[in-house]
Amino acid sequence: MPKLTVHDFADGWTSTDPDLLAVTFTPHGLRLSARSGAAGAAAVLTPPTPLDLGTFDELRLRVSATDTADGSPSGPFLLGLSYQDADGEHGWLVPVNRADTGEQHRFGIAEDERGRITRFTLRALTDIPFTAEVGELLAVHEDVLADVETALVELLAALNVPVVVEEEQFTELPDPVLLVTLTDQREDPERGWNVPQRDSFRIRGDTTVCSVRPAARPVLAEYQVLPAASDRATSLALRGEILRRIGLDTGLRVNGEVLPVQTLLPPPLDIRVRAVPAPIYLHIGARIEQGPRVEVPWPRRIRVLAGQRPADQDQEGIVLRT
Repeated sequence: MPKLTVHDFADGWTSTDPDLLAVTFTPHGLRLSARSGAAGAAAVLTPPTPLDLGTFDELRLRVSATDTADGSPSGPFLLGLSYQDADGEHGWLVPVNRADTGEQHRFGIAEDERGRITRFTLRALTDIPFTAEVGELLAVHEDVLADVETALVELLAALNVPVVVEEEQFTELPDPVLLVTLTDQREDPERGWNVPQRDSFRIRGDTTVCSVRPAARPVLAEYQVLPAASDRATSLALRGEILRRIGLDTGLRVNGEVLPVQTLLPPPLDIRVRAVPAPIYLHIGARIEQGPRVEVPWPRRIRVLAGQRPADQDQEGIVLRT
C-alpha cells in the first residue's frame, strides 16, 4: 500500500480553545484562525480506533497560510503537527515557503514509533495572528513508477471502462477496453538540480533540526493508452474523455502531488498498424529519491563576513590599475 489518506479534514477536528484558535470546515478542508495570544492552542483529532502507520515512512500535509514561516526571527513557525502513540508525542514544525499558496510538506517518520496512533494535533506556535488552510494528511511509502501507474489507472478507471495494464499477451480482452502500456522510463536531466532537500523540521532540546537528503532524480515515464472498442463511436468518445481529463493544465495527482503530464506525437503511420486509430501517448514527469534523510541543525540566522585579500598573495601576474 503506497499511500493512505490519514484524514481529509472534512470533519472531526476540535479546538482546545475556540476563543483563541477557531476551527472551521470549508469545501477545501480545515481552516484554522489564530487570534493574538493563541500560542499553545490546538486543533485535535482522535481516530475511532488506534491507527497503524508502520508500513509508511512519510507523512505529507497540504497547507496554505497567510504568513511565511521558516523559523527565522522575521518568519517564526506558525503551526506544529504531531501525533500521540504509546511511545509519547512525535511532533514537527510546519514551514510555509510562500504566503497564501497551497504547499505539500513532508515529514519523515521512519525513525519514529507509529504503530498505535491515538491522537493527531495541529498546534499554534506563535502569538501572532494567522490563518491556515489544511487540505489533506497522507501517509506514504513511495515507489515512484508503481505509484504513477496506479494513479494513471485510477484516473482512467473513472471512465467506467475496464483498464488492462499490458505485461504479457492476453488471449481475451473486454469490449470496450483501455489498454495501458509502459513504453519507456528514463532519467530526465533537463529537469534536474543539485540543491539538497530539507524537511521534517522539529525541536530537539534547545535546537531546531531538519532532515537533509540529496536532490531527487528527475525521471520520465511514458505510457501508451489505447482505447479499443468494436464500436467506432465508443472508441472516439473514450479518446475525447482521456484528452479532456489529462493534460498540461491538470497533471496527474500522485501521493498528493501533481506531476506534469503532456501528450506526445504518435510514431509515423508507416510503423504503426494500419486501420487502427493511434493510441494516446502520455509523458509523465516524476522524481526518485536518492538517499535517506539525515538530521542536522537548522540555522535560523547566518552571518557572512568577507575579508580583503592579502596584497602580498600571488595574483597570477594580474595588476589592477586605478
